[in-house]
Amino acid sequence: MNNLLSTIQIVTYVFCLMVLPLIYIFSFASHPNLLNLKPTKTAVSWASEIRHNKKLHLLHLLVLASSLPAINIALNFMEIIGEQYRIFALSGGTLAIIGSVALAADKGALCLVPSAFDTLEDEEYNQLLPGLQTLLDNKGFIWVVHFLVLLPIGFIILSIGLILSGAVSMWQGVTLIIGMLFMINPDIDLLSLIGSCFMLISFGSIGIGLIL
Repeated sequence: MNNLLSTIQIVTYVFCLMVLPLIYIFSFASHPNLLNLKPTKTAVSWASEIRHNKKLHLLHLLVLASSLPAINIALNFMEIIGEQYRIFALSGGTLAIIGSVALAADKGALCLVPSAFDTLEDEEYNQLLPGLQTLLDNKGFIWVVHFLVLLPIGFIILSIGLILSGAVSMWQGVTLIIGMLFMINPDIDLLSLIGSCFMLISFGSIGIGLIL
């Protein structure tokens, strides 16, 4: 029974390592205006991206679900970091998990809610532009989405712990750190896409190492 549970845990862990960066890569690469290096500031420009874009809404739903494999990876990283470097496991893991929850909140508020607005007729939708602007400006309790930055910060700390403890090779840890640094940006999809590619190299190599 214990062997079965251990196998399930490893298989789930490897699956999460592979699927998380792939979700990010696919989602960011499919984003409209990918080469635009300026974050969207107005409801009108935001609406031009998301209005009648069912594919984008589905991708955002997928990114919302990606918070689950992110938490799984963080928990597994915490487990394999040696006791000597436990501070990196506890601090990095905690921040990564909080950031993952904030990611789900971000996609729930800024993606699922606009997808409901998208079902309205144009005249009604245009009247909601001020409401879209409040979402874009993170008014009210939507400010909690700012905790999303803790996700890459947490994984950077975990990467340091993994390198110091010898749980991963230097290049795997450094590649993950580079990827997470790219993810810390003012909502610029191209930078996030580049960061996701570095994540795939690091996470993918760790996952393959567990299989072989």
